[in-house]
This record gives sequence, C-alpha cells and structure tokens, in this order.
Amino acid sequence: MTPLRKRMTAQLQLRNLSKTTEETYLKGVERFARYFRKSPEHLGPEEVREYLLHLKNERKVQTNTILVNRSALRFLYVDTLKQKWFDEEIPQPKRRPGLPGILTPDEVTRILDQTTNLKHWTVIATFYATALRCDELRNLKVSDIDRERMVIHVRHGKGGIARDVPLPATLLERL
Repeated sequence: MTPLRKRMTAQLQLRNLSKTTEETYLKGVERFARYFRKSPEHLGPEEVREYLLHLKNERKVQTNTILVNRSALRFLYVDTLKQKWFDEEIPQPKRRPGLPGILTPDEVTRILDQTTNLKHWTVIATFYATALRCDELRNLKVSDIDRERMVIHVRHGKGGIARDVPLPATLLERL
C-alpha cells in the first residue's frame, strides 16, 4: 500500500465514512492514477478535468458515476492533500433528477407469482413492501422483526441511523 493510499484511508476512517464509501473513493482514485500512470500527488486540475471528461465522453458513464469520481478526487485533493484549488477549478456536474420507475401492483404480483424460490420471493416482497435499502435488507436479522408492533427494526440504516419500518400484515405472515 502506497503512503498516499494509507493517508487517504486514515483520513476516510477519521471522517467515519461508511466502508462502502471508503472502498468506492479508494477505487476511484486508483482508476484515476492508473489512467495517467502517475501518483495523484503529481497531478493537478488539468488532469482531473481531463479524466472527468474522459469518463463522460469516451466511457459514456452516467452523471452519478462522474459525481462519485469527482467526490473521490475532491476528498483526495482537499481533505488528504490539503489542496485549495479543487472547488474553484473543477465544476460540479448538474444533476438531472428523474422520477424513479414505480411498478404497478399488477406488475409486482406478476413478478412474485413467477418467483418459485421462497427466499427470492421473500426478498422481493420485503423490498417492495418496506422500501428498505440493499444493505439494510442484507443485514436484517429475524430478531429485528417486531411481530407485536408490526415493524422491522433497521439497526444500521443509511448514515448509521436506526429506524423502524412498518411491516404489512400479509408480509408478516410470510416472514
């Protein structure tokens, strides 16, 4: 592990960012360094701009991917290397918010009817009925289901915040 990667990892841990964010930022900086075949310490705003344009124009990635890579590079240069130029030199891409696709009850019923594996059915139904995030569902335990109050206790939600999610009676029967 390079000294720069160690410094960035330590800085990420001090900021108490999630493990997923930590890994994503480190991979983003690693790809940036690999693209130029140089340590990011020896690269500046022109290279950052060139790399983000490469992602947009040549790799044709989505705006969110560019935003994540920009955030990783911003963390590296502003928080780890203490560079002041980043926010002035590197513009933030404009987001074009779109509405999420929402399945109709008939579409959900069709999906569930075609699912023969009980485990898969339970995962799909729980996602639909509770709107849990992937990590929240993956970390769910049987003890997190409160049958009396008809809620699921999400112990480590986004940002490490615990919350209770209502549980429909039909799903509670299956669980």
